[in-house]
Amino acid sequence: MCLLMSGADNLIPMELALKITSKIRAKERFAVYVVLPMWPEGDPKTGAMQEILFWQVSDCVYCFEVYFPMMKI
Repeated sequence: MCLLMSGADNLIPMELALKITSKIRAKERFAVYVVLPMWPEGDPKTGAMQEILFWQVSDCVYCFEVYFPMMKI
């Protein structure tokens, strides 16, 4: 999923992915710490909470799609 086409207003995942990609290309050492709540406040069965969790996962998937192909396994 491309974040630019998703309609999401949150640019933090895109900026993180771009920064990580630039560091990988430059072969520089770097560290990234992303802290996400495991259990957001509220009932996880409600529509609003499901939407929050959906976008949280979508942002993580987007970041991996951007920089994972650059990593040598």
